[in-house]
Amino acid sequence: MPGGVDPRGLSVSVSTSLCALGGEEVAADGTVVRTPYAFMRRWPVVTRRFVFLPVADWRSDSAVWNMVGVNWAFRPEWDGEGVALPCSGVPGVWRVWWRVHGRVREASGRYRRARRLASRGVRDPSAVSEALALMRPELEWLAEGERLNQQHKRQTDRDAVLSERSGC
Repeated sequence: MPGGVDPRGLSVSVSTSLCALGGEEVAADGTVVRTPYAFMRRWPVVTRRFVFLPVADWRSDSAVWNMVGVNWAFRPEWDGEGVALPCSGVPGVWRVWWRVHGRVREASGRYRRARRLASRGVRDPSAVSEALALMRPELEWLAEGERLNQQHKRQTDRDAVLSERSGC
């Protein structure tokens, strides 16, 4: 095994949920990963055990959003990733599937309009503010997740320093 990690006995705990803007995963250590519906593919995938909400290919859009100044919102871990929900925890899998499809369709429509406006931003500065207004809910939601992660990291670092000082 690479890195000398023994997978026997390895356990991972992640809480996954859906909200109005997308999927949120919270790891056992408190790390938050948010994936907006706007960045997902239109059709969720249902397997025997999971409902998977894959992320669309956003890499080409990243350059457009870099011009606007919000490239920080794009995550390398989204490349080929998505949100996985265990079917056992999803009551009415097909009802949820249709709801997610509708939210992705609506959000990705706004996202496509915002992308077109952002690409016109060089010639028309008002297009940039209009593009940002279309995506503001998602951008604020992602920024809040980043703030939570930074706050959690500061607290974890403080706890480690205190533990080291106390000799525990």
